[in-house]
Amino acid sequence: MRKFSAVLLCATALTFPAAAADLGITATIPMAPTPYSSGDSEYTRNWALAAVKAGDANAAGWTGKGQTVAVFDTGINFLNSELGGKLVTGYDAVLGRIDAKPTDVQGHGSFVGGIIAAPRNGVGMEGVAYDAKLMSIRIANSNGSITLSDKSLAAGITYATINKAGVFNNSWNSSASIQDYQAYYGKNTAAAITASLGQSIAAWQTAVNAGTIVTWAAGNDGKAQPGFYAGLPELYASLQKGWVVAVATDQTGKIASYSNRCGLTAAWCMAAPGSNLTSVYYAGGLATGSGTSFAAPVLSGAAAVLKQRWATLTNSQILSIMFSTANKSGIYADKATYGQGMLDMAAAVKPIGTITIPGVTTSAAAAASVAVTSGAFGGALVKSSGSLIVLDAYSRDYAAPVSAFVATQAKPYDMDIGMAGLGQRLTQVANSGGLTFAMVGSSENPAFDSTSTMPKFVMSLSQGPMTTTAAHGLGSAHLFGGIAAEIDGAGTLAQGSAINSAYLGMAGRDSWGSSWSAPFVGDTRLTIAGIYGTIADKPTEWNQLATNPMAKASEAAVTGAALRISKLVGTAKLSAESGMVHESNSVLGSVSEGMMSLGSSADTQYVGFHAEAPLVGTWTAFAGYEAGRTNVQGSADSLVTGMKNLTSDAWSIGVTGTNTLANNDRVTFVVSQPMRVNGGTANLNLPTSQDENGIVSYTGYSQNMTADGRETDLQAGYSLGLSDGEQFTATAMYRVQPDNIKNADNEAVAMGRYQLKF
Repeated sequence: MRKFSAVLLCATALTFPAAAADLGITATIPMAPTPYSSGDSEYTRNWALAAVKAGDANAAGWTGKGQTVAVFDTGINFLNSELGGKLVTGYDAVLGRIDAKPTDVQGHGSFVGGIIAAPRNGVGMEGVAYDAKLMSIRIANSNGSITLSDKSLAAGITYATINKAGVFNNSWNSSASIQDYQAYYGKNTAAAITASLGQSIAAWQTAVNAGTIVTWAAGNDGKAQPGFYAGLPELYASLQKGWVVAVATDQTGKIASYSNRCGLTAAWCMAAPGSNLTSVYYAGGLATGSGTSFAAPVLSGAAAVLKQRWATLTNSQILSIMFSTANKSGIYADKATYGQGMLDMAAAVKPIGTITIPGVTTSAAAAASVAVTSGAFGGALVKSSGSLIVLDAYSRDYAAPVSAFVATQAKPYDMDIGMAGLGQRLTQVANSGGLTFAMVGSSENPAFDSTSTMPKFVMSLSQGPMTTTAAHGLGSAHLFGGIAAEIDGAGTLAQGSAINSAYLGMAGRDSWGSSWSAPFVGDTRLTIAGIYGTIADKPTEWNQLATNPMAKASEAAVTGAALRISKLVGTAKLSAESGMVHESNSVLGSVSEGMMSLGSSADTQYVGFHAEAPLVGTWTAFAGYEAGRTNVQGSADSLVTGMKNLTSDAWSIGVTGTNTLANNDRVTFVVSQPMRVNGGTANLNLPTSQDENGIVSYTGYSQNMTADGRETDLQAGYSLGLSDGEQFTATAMYRVQPDNIKNADNEAVAMGRYQLKF
């Protein structure tokens, strides 16, 4: 067994001898080069990597690239095949000179360097930050002892700082603790240490102020307190923001018997694997070793990984991330032993705290930035290939797809709602002096099948050729009368909205409406209608990012007005319609908020054509087509900067008959397409990158909003009045590409209801 020791004598004024921070490196284990494979033998050869989940960070491309770690140690052998290509020009503090081709006087420094940054090249083993560079700062004598003067040590620290080493690894320490010195010097401790180490402390402070992270081995004396250098922030508090101490665990995850504990440094101390680690042997091949000396470079490598990925982070932020994401469960809750817990690199590279989306003038929480698109859009925005960055509580940027902030209202047919409405026909309860009043349900339960306290009703007043109508909870069909109103009043369709106006129907079936109808020019008839409500399909299941979608949906008010001119052509009734619908806080039934707001309001102008004509017997055919263009008012600070040329349409065709199979029955067949967006784009200004100064760059992105699928509904309904108060109703529906989503599963619905009043 080859064993090395390193003794630090800070100055004669410090009366406590210092001891090595390692237990030595055992016999060399020659390893032949092995090709890289999916099994990744380099990774598995050092159990510490899996223990701290380094692979999770490495797999995402966070490997320490562009970072330099200064190794204050016995040197690093530039001739070593694993480490030679990793070295930048270093410094020999023992000889007081720059050293472009360092050697290793003992082997300890090369072993430490391998744990930090041995390359991933299919040979030997790999380091935690395998793409990082190493800077050798030799501080040890050829026998492993450290007898540097304060000035010489400070020179090495200063060299590493000036030459941009972002992490200093110190796998050495004193066997005495800060508490030992405090017991000896009392209130004069700081003065005594400053007198002996003033230049080095000043150099460390400069490094820390420049953003450097200084890692220390806790020491191997099995004590409750770490070595003296680990505890310097106890006396010099301004060092703490860049100071971290490593205690060592064995392969069971418990504190190693030899390791000092965190003690008074618990606030800036944490655990990492240190026993039986495999790393580079300075003369070639691999070796194994145990000690807090080898736990420290695990932390140093992790710090380099975080520095590489997010150049905007300060040293205090990086350490805060490492500390806050460390495993603190079970035994690691013992702060006196494990400090902030066991290093967990997988958690350290994940977003922490509130996730925000950066806007041009402001930012918003990602959880409050979501769009839930209606069935009219299908999967258009959900399937967007656009991406953006989001920021965590440390302003770390992460890539996220636009689709992560979009959901659809696509959902299976709601059987509860369907059954509640099935067979709930309009029943006339008053007819006097030209006034008729009909309602759904009965006086015993006037609010049946209604989410409001008001019953569903329609009331008409005829004064000569003029008719005024008011309705609640029945959509738009009853405002225009005709065959559509008759079918809707029978309650035989699973999807009654198919025969309503698609655009006025955005107000939902719980809306209020009124109309006025009178003769117009010649034998034409004019009907003017208005409707008010909230969006028809309130999203019940939002994306998990949504905060309070129902509250947002309740704000989505819909107001519509339409003018219809009808004319009899032979026995057929033909109608042309023009209307406008205004939505507040929704766009074609879609609700959204925050940075993903589609718009603050939308105005849709539409035209429609309707026809109904008697066939043989009691059968009547009917058809309707509507097409609209929507103008969207954008929302301030939304990533969606505008929606243009948004067009849509809807249609239905069917037949209905009464007294077909039996007296007092009705049969209806309908084929329809609900509202579908067939053109238009959404323009987005997406945050796509963040530079080292935290400046966010934006990229324009255009998304085609045409629905990717086309829903087609086939419905059949049948109702039969058997006797007074006795009725049977049945309906069936088959939905092809529900909610206009191309790959959605087709859906079949069948319901039946028997009613008997007594």
